[in-house]
Amino acid sequence: MRRLLPAASLVLLAAIIFRVQTRMDVLRHALPPGYEMLYLPAGKYIKLTSLGYQQIFADVIYLWSIQHTTNEAVPDRFARVEHVYEVINDLDPEYVDPYHIGAMTMVYEMNNIPMALRLLDRGMRNLPANWSIPMDAGFYAFMHARDFDLAVHYFDIAMQRPGAPSVLRRLRADMYRRKGDIQTARDFWHDVLEGTTDERERRIAYNHFFDLSQETDLRVLRKAIEAYTTARGHRPARLSRLKEDGFIAEVPTNPEGAEYIYDPRSGEVSPPSPFNLNRRVQ
Repeated sequence: MRRLLPAASLVLLAAIIFRVQTRMDVLRHALPPGYEMLYLPAGKYIKLTSLGYQQIFADVIYLWSIQHTTNEAVPDRFARVEHVYEVINDLDPEYVDPYHIGAMTMVYEMNNIPMALRLLDRGMRNLPANWSIPMDAGFYAFMHARDFDLAVHYFDIAMQRPGAPSVLRRLRADMYRRKGDIQTARDFWHDVLEGTTDERERRIAYNHFFDLSQETDLRVLRKAIEAYTTARGHRPARLSRLKEDGFIAEVPTNPEGAEYIYDPRSGEVSPPSPFNLNRRVQ
């Protein structure tokens, strides 16, 4: 009889477990897909229960977050995305992929640039030697926020980190051109040209430097011609008069040493050589 009691207890226990599991399954299926994200605790609490395996927890939550945000059956699947990536970062601050993938999700799926930049800012603090995270931030600031000053800020950070690719210097220089500061952009392209021995990179840098030099000179000359015409009541007969009468310090020539073409009848000034990158000066 004593030997039968433990067996009976096991059967009863199994029945109870089955009943509880069945009830839990019913409750789980009654909840909408993705409900788990609503109850994900903060990273500091998960750390306490991870028994030193927080990196494994970070991996699991990261993979689960990708499944969650790509499941279109989940209502409001992006509602807690920022919290989820905060948890992952808390568990494993040096885990690089979540910064990139999380920011990509926030930009392209949620169209939330500020949220993406907050995530990348956290990555920059946690990984002070990583250049790819600030490079991503600069790209999003440039392409999506259209904030060229902010893009320069991020590219500056990336350039100062070990192993940063030389393309960052080109991106940074181009930001100045895009925001209208073509003289600064020209100076940066000149620095790129002088600072590299790679022939392909030198060719790219020279083309930008050449075009921006002509663009800068044309703006200077047109402004001086306008000032001269206003002051004298007629257009200058030749460009050298702008220097002779003190409207410019020197009459510029293009990077190849060629003089700019001037038509005194119309007051128009044009470049002596075509723009290498087919730019048009406004």
